[in-house]
Amino acid sequence: MLYVALEERTEGPAWAGRIGAVLAGVSLALYGVLQAVDGVGNKQVDQAWMNATSSQKPTRFASAEAMRWLEWGVSSYHAYAIGLSLILLGSAGFAVRALPRAVPYLVALTGVVYVAEGWVAGSQGFNGTHSTLIIASWLLSLVWMVWLTVTTWRAPHAATAPSPAH
Repeated sequence: MLYVALEERTEGPAWAGRIGAVLAGVSLALYGVLQAVDGVGNKQVDQAWMNATSSQKPTRFASAEAMRWLEWGVSSYHAYAIGLSLILLGSAGFAVRALPRAVPYLVALTGVVYVAEGWVAGSQGFNGTHSTLIIASWLLSLVWMVWLTVTTWRAPHAATAPSPAH
């Protein structure tokens, strides 16, 4: 939705917004994979470990650990995709005159935090730093989304003139 709103109001080239929108779709697909790994894969390997005999426990634990590492990897790629998407959409937002200048900066900053989150998940796994970055990305997202919503509601509605052809 952010891409559509930006494209209609962008006065410059829209390539950053378009690539950002594609990466948002990639991010959504990766989130689906992440939920499958976390919600199905982890549950299955954990259940297998709990039901294993004492001689099978080390092997089952190794399987559970490998599944967790897969979750870290998918989470990392998801965060990279959404981060790059937000950086590109934020940069596209600079071409929109009606948008407060701080909003594109906040969108891009949120993207940078997501990229950092992806790096931490991929290199260190889920730890305190990763959790802090998740909270920071959520809070930044909340700030710019609320600001963008308020700005949109306060903006005078355009006349019903047809929009230029793309």
